[in-house]
Amino acid sequence: MTRPAVTYASYFKVAELLSLQEERSGGPDGPEHDELLFIVTHQVYELWFKQLRHELAGVQRAFDAGDSDTALHRLNRVLKILKTLVAQVDVLETLTPLQFTSVHIVPRPARFGVGVPVGRVSPGGGMLGIRDAAAALAQPDGSGARRAIEAAQPAPSLWDSFLR
Repeated sequence: MTRPAVTYASYFKVAELLSLQEERSGGPDGPEHDELLFIVTHQVYELWFKQLRHELAGVQRAFDAGDSDTALHRLNRVLKILKTLVAQVDVLETLTPLQFTSVHIVPRPARFGVGVPVGRVSPGGGMLGIRDAAAALAQPDGSGARRAIEAAQPAPSLWDSFLR
């Protein structure tokens, strides 16, 4: 049995990726124009958060193995990713406050848990060893994100590995 050739579209699952942007705002005239920008920007943030978790886990493993050269190389990559994340804010700043609030599904803290800042509702937001039980409570019961945050709470942090 021959496997189909790997193409750019099949390797990166382009069709599946591009189908993930589900606009939900708007009324009879359709979704708000700016909702797609809002969704794409936040999904890209989540992808970068996934990469940051991967990189930081590698940094921690390198520290634990006493390999400071690899740890520093990966930390440099983390720095570049963080700079990219900050630069993405420029794109969202093209929205006026009215355009931003016209997207009717803008996450608000009340939807995710009392006292939880909006920035902490992302499963990628607590990757640096922040010990905050409220971050897990902001995730749906039984979700992978909640389980990952809860599992990370008692584990040694990246800082712990650096100090060792």
